[in-house]
Amino acid sequence: MNKHKKLVLGKLACAICLVISGGVFAEQQTQTAPVASNNSTASVMEIPGIYNLPDKFNHDHRTLDLNAPVHIHKFTAIRGQDVFVKVANAQGLRVERLEGQVWKSVSASGDMVRNLSPGNEVIVSVSYAGLPEPGGVTYEMMMGSAPVLKDYNLWDESGVKRIPPMDTPMYFTTQAYTKAQLFVKFTDSKDFPLEGAQAKFYLTYGDKSPRPAVELKYFSDSGGSIVRTVNLGACRSSYATEFSEFSGGYVNTWRSFYLMAGYRVFNEYLNDAGTNFRYLGHVCRHDLVRSVSDKVRS
Repeated sequence: MNKHKKLVLGKLACAICLVISGGVFAEQQTQTAPVASNNSTASVMEIPGIYNLPDKFNHDHRTLDLNAPVHIHKFTAIRGQDVFVKVANAQGLRVERLEGQVWKSVSASGDMVRNLSPGNEVIVSVSYAGLPEPGGVTYEMMMGSAPVLKDYNLWDESGVKRIPPMDTPMYFTTQAYTKAQLFVKFTDSKDFPLEGAQAKFYLTYGDKSPRPAVELKYFSDSGGSIVRTVNLGACRSSYATEFSEFSGGYVNTWRSFYLMAGYRVFNEYLNDAGTNFRYLGHVCRHDLVRSVSDKVRS
């Protein structure tokens, strides 16, 4: 932060002075950041509105008010990983990122900062675009290591009797009676486990199905993982198939009733298009049609 101290202090001083005078921020008129006096000895971290963000993906709600009319958010790319910055609910606010000696506007859809060296800092300021709001403005700050959706699985329900793939119209990656286990893994761009990333799980039975879609959102833990139970509930279906299996000296023929569903996972903060659909066989019930001794058959 030391090499950027003058630029940060200058922005803070400019905002505070102009709030007191009731004017709009002077940096509206220029692209270059105001520079503090060489005699400034104030510690940046002692000033209200300075946020030193931890090594993860951070999602915070902050309120800009007259006590802290400008907020400074700093994130250090410890491994030289890509950094993503996005601010939501920023109406009436100016959001800027320090590039060299210049403050540049952050896109409403977010900025991806790449090609960083280990230890590089990404600094973002949030300030009023015009006259301050007396009651303050609350915004969402999303900033930190850019989330990479590394892997995901929806595991079978324990003990489920799987319908063989040759007896279904498509391959069911997952089969379950009432629930399945969701696993998602996030890393940063350097393959380091990432905490704080958000996955959206989406499952649909199709537009013509009376069953509602399932949409769930979860945050990754300190190991970059999400492990959650997805409750599907029991089902009913007239759609059935028959298959046979050998068990305990008998050939059992089953009639299985099931529903088909597609599911995918989204890397939520990056507004990506989501993974390709995989398919779930939601097994409603298995009826034993017949059981014949293998000795009789032979």
